[in-house]
Amino acid sequence: MKTVLVVDDSPTIQRTLSFMLRRMGHNALTAPNGIEALNQLEANKIDIIISDINMPEMDGWTLLTTVRERSDFHHIPIVLLTDSGEWQQDNRNEGADAFLTKPISSHQLMGKISHLAAD
Repeated sequence: MKTVLVVDDSPTIQRTLSFMLRRMGHNALTAPNGIEALNQLEANKIDIIISDINMPEMDGWTLLTTVRERSDFHHIPIVLLTDSGEWQQDNRNEGADAFLTKPISSHQLMGKISHLAAD
């Protein structure tokens, strides 16, 4: 069982992904933006981060960069959530471990989490 941090400014996405993760046997924590995600990282042992790219206050790209720069967090796998493949047009994606395009099926989520949890 892994602890997965879901970072998205949509409460609906937070609830949906948390529900899917719990059904898969994982713990799920949530944060509405990158700043709150960093607070969760400080307070909890997080095994995997799933983060939206477009969020207020601190977006997913900034969160990705910040996590990768911190020696205490840089090892944590990060899955970025995108709308319509926007990451394909962005050259900042080299630090992410995986990408998922919304809407996300439970099958897609299970595949990514199972792969990252095995590493």
